[in-house]
Amino acid sequence: MAYEQGYDVLRLIEHSESCYVSSEYVRGRTLIRYIREEKEIEKEQLFAWMRKMAGTLACVHKCRGAPCYQYVNPYSMIIAEDEELYFLDLKAASNQEMLIRMQKRTIREHFLPEEEAYYQRASVTLDLYGLARTYQYLLAETEVLPDLNKKEILKLEKIISRCLNRQSKKACQSAQEIKRMIPSYKNEEEKERSKGKYFRKWLYIAAAVVVIILGRSIFAENSHSTNSYSEKSHAINSGNDVKAAETKTGIDEKEAAAYTAGKKETAEQMQTTEMELGSLYFLKLEDYEKSRQHFEAACAGTKKTDKESGIAAGMAAVSACLAEKTLPEEELKQALEQTALLLDGKEDAIYYRCVLKGYTCLDAKEQREELLRLGIQYRALGEKEGQEEVTQWMAMAYEQNGKKSDAAKMYEELLAVEGKRAEREELYRKVTELFLADKKNDDAMRRIREGVIEYPDSLELQVLKLRVTCKEKEKNRGACRKALERAVKNRTDIQKNEDFRKLLQEQGFQMKGEKVCEKE
Repeated sequence: MAYEQGYDVLRLIEHSESCYVSSEYVRGRTLIRYIREEKEIEKEQLFAWMRKMAGTLACVHKCRGAPCYQYVNPYSMIIAEDEELYFLDLKAASNQEMLIRMQKRTIREHFLPEEEAYYQRASVTLDLYGLARTYQYLLAETEVLPDLNKKEILKLEKIISRCLNRQSKKACQSAQEIKRMIPSYKNEEEKERSKGKYFRKWLYIAAAVVVIILGRSIFAENSHSTNSYSEKSHAINSGNDVKAAETKTGIDEKEAAAYTAGKKETAEQMQTTEMELGSLYFLKLEDYEKSRQHFEAACAGTKKTDKESGIAAGMAAVSACLAEKTLPEEELKQALEQTALLLDGKEDAIYYRCVLKGYTCLDAKEQREELLRLGIQYRALGEKEGQEEVTQWMAMAYEQNGKKSDAAKMYEELLAVEGKRAEREELYRKVTELFLADKKNDDAMRRIREGVIEYPDSLELQVLKLRVTCKEKEKNRGACRKALERAVKNRTDIQKNEDFRKLLQEQGFQMKGEKVCEKE
């Protein structure tokens, strides 16, 4: 593709908590043109661009004066020759024609909400709204290679929904938050490297079991043939045909019974292997089509018990539902309910996790309650494997069902075992906000203090601590004001933080230099 046109684009430089803007010239084409000409996009490239869009906006919002980009749409983004994504420098004279074009109604109505008919007002939420519409347009007008899986689709739908529903309590508040939510992509080779050791170990075990089973079966058949031949020879050589025939018949019956029993045992062991492989594909690799194939294979032939056959059939149905691009929710619900009825005891621990994971794809309150019931049962089994994953699912279910304190306790359990800084900061934030929403201010302050002590350089946690402080001191505005003023003196960059400015506005304060004053 020849890139005949050049554009002045933003070049953003981050330094600590600040961001600086300059401009540079690149040859490329607008994102809208790229979409119309190419039609296909690699999944890795899609996620990279989505992350870059959110990261660029986050950086713009951190610039001096906290500006907004305002014109967030596929017309304002440039794909350079090296396939890097940039935002147009809208202050450059060379881009004024594009700016006028973006103000046309046919473009505005697609990337602005109905109540904001013109690009006159600028705000972070409108930038995020335009970003979500751009994501929607990308997904609708291109074919992603390879296809997005169910988990990725759900993540992207969640991001878009939280940006478009601006009045919702769960609405996204910052572009940085969106950037963190973009799914990560690993190609097959990278997946193999990252998960290969674990998965190959289980494949080797499964293969070894199959080889042993088949070897045992072949040995039994060979023994059967050899013994039959020896007995026949002995009978002929002895000349006692009648007695030999009687002896041979007795031995054949015993050997036939042993052979039948061995064959049944082989089939049962093969079923167990197929069940294990189905679970691995379901939980670890999220390849639901392969999972379905293995669970269906476990349904074929001799079964150990009716219960295991029922679980295999149920999980085959669950896998089939999740493998569909358009999720048949009612079918999935029925398959999960039928499978859950068969679960009982530690021997079913891995199937508990499979069913629980299936329930995370359903969004009704009743299904989340069922997830919590099964999660409590699973935790009671005392199984170590999968505990963190199940705790995460239960925390989300409690939160979505409005049980804030229960959700906070679940997230606290995750905080106790999580080791990565980004995840720990997010957990400190989530636990504090849940306690605060449940009017448990003491618990909220206890937890946020721990977070600030652990990460004293985290601006987000510092601002959240101020929010809790002001909540505690609602009847003492002077104490709240002093806390805010003290924070400004300790960290001058806090004034640029959007959450801090929002807190000032909520409390009825404004900044005058480094002084926090009553709003006039």
